[in-house]
Amino acid sequence: PDRLSTAVMAELHQAAEAFLTQVEQRLSCLPPQFQVLNREGTSRYRIAAGHTSGLKIGDRLVMVDPQKIPGRALEPKALDRMALAQVDTLGPYYAELKQVAGPSLPAGTPWVAVPVIP
Repeated sequence: PDRLSTAVMAELHQAAEAFLTQVEQRLSCLPPQFQVLNREGTSRYRIAAGHTSGLKIGDRLVMVDPQKIPGRALEPKALDRMALAQVDTLGPYYAELKQVAGPSLPAGTPWVAVPVIP
């Protein structure tokens, strides 16, 4: 195959950089949401994020029903479906959370955990 000219390569590089900048700008305003993988007992949970995602022992996360938060947060009883948890065990790709506040979360809902940003 023929090689691309230097000018074409420069244009492709510039277009790729512009695309990446736009993606970073869009994603920078969205808080991360980590999938809650399973429940361990009545107040312990495991999530799909660990220290490679930037989490640390002691970090606090709000566990929410992604169908309700944030778009439907003002509906009656929406806050009944959220709880505060804290990271107490950490691996590279997972964290275990202990619920520290809020109601017991019902099973069968695909919960997500969102870091609390002070």
